[in-house]
Amino acid sequence: MDVDDFYYKEAASSSNASGSGLQHLGHGLKEDGQIAVSVFLKLSLPGSNMSDITGLSKYSHLAQVDISFNNICDLSPLGCMKHLLFLDASHNKITKVLDFAPPHNLIQANLSYNDIEEISDLSEHPCLRKLDLSNILF
Repeated sequence: MDVDDFYYKEAASSSNASGSGLQHLGHGLKEDGQIAVSVFLKLSLPGSNMSDITGLSKYSHLAQVDISFNNICDLSPLGCMKHLLFLDASHNKITKVLDFAPPHNLIQANLSYNDIEEISDLSEHPCLRKLDLSNILF
C-alpha cells in the first residue's frame, strides 16, 4: 500500500482531518511571502502498512510526520518538506540515516528499529538536536 491509497480530504473549513491522518490546519506562505490557503501541519499514519510515501511530497508544509510501524525503505519524498521539525519513521525498513535533502529546521528524528546500514554526513542537518537510532543492529 502507498500513501496515495489514503484519501486526503483537504478542506479549509476543517481543522482536523484525523480520519486521513492529516491534522492541525494552519496557514502556509506562497513563494512571494503572501499568505496562501490553509495547509495541514501534522501527518500521523502509524501502522498503515505503507511502503511508498511518494504522495507525501504534495504536503510541503508539514511540520510533524509520524510514519512509524510501516514498511518504508525510502525517505527521499520528505526532502520537499522545508518546514519539517519532527519525524518519527521508527519501525520501518530504512537502511540509510536521513538520506534525503535536509529540511533545514529538522529538530528531532526517530529512526529506531530500522535496518540501518549506513549513516550519512549529518552536517547538512544543522538544527538536529535528537536522533534516535536505538535498537539498530549494524
